[in-house]
Amino acid sequence: MMPALSAVGQLFSQQVGLRAIQVNAPSDIPNTIKVDSPMQNQRGVYYIDVRIEHPAAAAYEWGSGIHATRQKQGGGPPGEYPIPVQPTGVAFPKSRWPKYQPPPGKSIPNYFYFAQIMHPGVAPRPFITPTLTENINQYAAMLTGALTAEIFAGSERIEVIVSV
Repeated sequence: MMPALSAVGQLFSQQVGLRAIQVNAPSDIPNTIKVDSPMQNQRGVYYIDVRIEHPAAAAYEWGSGIHATRQKQGGGPPGEYPIPVQPTGVAFPKSRWPKYQPPPGKSIPNYFYFAQIMHPGVAPRPFITPTLTENINQYAAMLTGALTAEIFAGSERIEVIVSV
């Protein structure tokens, strides 16, 4: 059973990596997919963990910012966000940038002011769930073959739990 679980984990990681590229998610997501070794818990249940360790993976799968809620703070159409004219964020003293060179004809200000911009986030570009749902029958067939072989080999007990 362990080799079949390992094969399913590897296949899923390859397929989800390709799908991430197809939906224009960050190109380094496939490099962050990790497949653990298959395990068996105390109840005899076999499992394998496949992790996507990219910090933006969840944002691309489900959306983030106003794209996740489909509303802008304070109302308005989705996808719009304010860019304030006046500084609304933070100010830093000029001592924080000793190497700053002002543009020609300008002096160095006593403080640098930065506007706070509300980024709209990322629209959902699912790549994990579609990969799993479109290929679940293929994974099940791979596991079924392994289960059948174990049954005929005389395994005492086999329990299959598939969660999506």
